[in-house]
Amino acid sequence: MTVKLLSIMTIKEELKKIILFGLKEAGFLYAENIEVLEPIQTEHGDYSTNIAFALASKEKVAPKEIAEKLISILKKDTKSFKNVKLAGVGFINFFLSEEFLQNKLKIITEQKENYGDLEQRDPEKIQVEFISANPTGPLHLGHARNGFYGDTLARVLKKAGYNVEREFYINDAKESTQIKEFGKTLLGHGDQYKSEYIEKKKETIKTDTKDETEMGSLMTGEVLKDIKKTIKNAGIEFDKWFSESILYSDDRKEKILKELDEKDLTYKKDGALWLKTSDFGDEKDRVIVRSTGDITYFLSDILYHRNKISRGFKKIIDIWGADHQGHEKRMQAVMKILNYDGDLIIPIIQMMHLKTKDGAQKMSKRAGTAINLDWLIEEVGKDAARFMMISPDINSQMTFDLEIAKEKSQKNPVYYVQYALVRCYGVLRKVSRKSQVAKIEKDYLIKNTEAGVLVKEMIKFPDTIREVAKNYEVHHLTTYALNLAKKLHQFYKNNRIIEEKDAKIKIDESALFLIDCARIVFESLFEVIGIEKIEKM
Repeated sequence: MTVKLLSIMTIKEELKKIILFGLKEAGFLYAENIEVLEPIQTEHGDYSTNIAFALASKEKVAPKEIAEKLISILKKDTKSFKNVKLAGVGFINFFLSEEFLQNKLKIITEQKENYGDLEQRDPEKIQVEFISANPTGPLHLGHARNGFYGDTLARVLKKAGYNVEREFYINDAKESTQIKEFGKTLLGHGDQYKSEYIEKKKETIKTDTKDETEMGSLMTGEVLKDIKKTIKNAGIEFDKWFSESILYSDDRKEKILKELDEKDLTYKKDGALWLKTSDFGDEKDRVIVRSTGDITYFLSDILYHRNKISRGFKKIIDIWGADHQGHEKRMQAVMKILNYDGDLIIPIIQMMHLKTKDGAQKMSKRAGTAINLDWLIEEVGKDAARFMMISPDINSQMTFDLEIAKEKSQKNPVYYVQYALVRCYGVLRKVSRKSQVAKIEKDYLIKNTEAGVLVKEMIKFPDTIREVAKNYEVHHLTTYALNLAKKLHQFYKNNRIIEEKDAKIKIDESALFLIDCARIVFESLFEVIGIEKIEKM
């Protein structure tokens, strides 16, 4: 039985704790929000802090004086630091000791596949809702960027110790005008949802119905089957598929309308029913029931989010496309109206372009230039599609380079990263065993520059998980993966791990130990990113 060991502190958290104790010993009592940074230039140290500047005004002492007092205390901690230096008039740079690195490597070998798991004493219940594409057509590349981001974020949050549920919201309520409009298209009474895909799909439905709503509902079910197949093919996972029709299966619509009316939060205007969202931070009030008596998408959103709240989620993450950016304020207003005491987080995924040999093409569903996700996966594979789509910051538009994604070379970032793990597997397969050493000797880390650099990169993984779980910037995962791969490739190139001479095999046991540690980190990292752990290329 495998015992799951949990890391209590990341490196930055450990350093913050050490700094805090040092400040208290130096007589400084206002040590809040200690910030630990990574210097851009490695010669300036492994980590640094600007705490002396933060304390200067409170303590009425010059930053340099605070820094010098703290440094004199921290230098005594030789188990953690090889050196602690003053930079400028108050920055403090830390150089980690070989013993510190040894202890962190030990954690890697103890945790194995659980390396990077973080402990939460009272794990929050978090919902991540993403993609939630209207079932009126296949998933395209815009949905893909949303899907890969959402799936990866959920993986990170689980790794960080949270109780996470991934959900796809299905717009399938017969009360929705979308279903009726969809049916109109299918019966030839309109062309709002007309496409080559729908024309072909229509031939598979065996029905004589002339009812627009019924026809739209039937086709929605069929399209959803294709969406689920695409999502499975993309390696994206959901814990729950939530049907909008549930929201109208009882009297909850009537109850919410009555409740809003009793609180004097609605009014009639031009025959429509309006919600006073402007009283809660929105730019203007919003219609929830049209003059025709039809409900709006917004009312469905209100009912859906009330349902989310009732399920006990302390944090709700709605991942939206750029075309929904203007809806954020109204949704935040609704959560205030519903007295939600948790956090609603709405990451917005910006638009993307596809770059081919012929140049970049903007993806637009309405313009008919949207490209199906199934096609992309068939062209480049799900790993390349995922890795390259989550690599840019979601707040920026991205260009997906199809030719680079097809490359089976180090020009392709996912190939470059996966090849690093392939090298680890290759070495371990060649010797058919793990290293005989239990830990790296200090002298080895002192003399072997590439070894020290590799170790310092490997042990950053828990910090990367912690930070992404806080800021939701999953592109830092791929940046970390590329940095780690670069360090591994450099170490592999400059060290003879296995040497064959005169029919004898000589093995550098310390190097083999590091290769196995790197394997563990890469495997855990790939699991979080969601790419395959390839053994041979």
